Amino acid sequence: MGNKKSILIIVLAMTIILGCLAFVIYNRFHESPLDQKMERISFNDVHLFMNRAEVGKMYGLGSDKTPYCFGCELNFIFPQIKLSGRYSETLDRRMEGSKSPKVKLMTTADPANEALGVRVGDTFEQAARKLETEGLHGSPNGLFSKGRYSIQLWLDGDIDDRKKNKNYEFEPNDKIGSITVGYRVESDEKIVY
Repeated sequence: MGNKKSILIIVLAMTIILGCLAFVIYNRFHESPLDQKMERISFNDVHLFMNRAEVGKMYGLGSDKTPYCFGCELNFIFPQIKLSGRYSETLDRRMEGSKSPKVKLMTTADPANEALGVRVGDTFEQAARKLETEGLHGSPNGLFSKGRYSIQLWLDGDIDDRKKNKNYEFEPNDKIGSITVGYRVESDEKIVY
């Protein structure tokens, strides 16, 4: 009787371990439809996870020239196409390909660009409806997110994140002035300048 009980416990433990392993592998390599849509968002041909060398070939470095700003070399800004963003310092360790830093955040004020059907000039109410339909959860300050992905709506048309008013709430008929699409990289957040 003792052997049967031991075998049953071992089989049960192995089943649990294999189930957990299958779950981890599935989540690691399976992209949800939202992941695919977010990765296809492109502002003037720049998209999330594009490396700095590719962006540089199209528009140059667009380096942030703010004096005494530690880490600003990872920012890019292209006023001529109303686009700015930030590269990840650590994302390359997780992803295959070039060792060049990858885009983790990008902001546009160009009405020709769109993020999941939302454009500069749409009302907050229209934008919120579209983003919630895509499965992103929103707040009155314009931040919509799911998992590591986010879309931040702004009232102003400024592309420089440091100049943005982050303490406001949208009214339903307020017009979107700019849009930021981002991917949260937790390992970047541990870096202290």
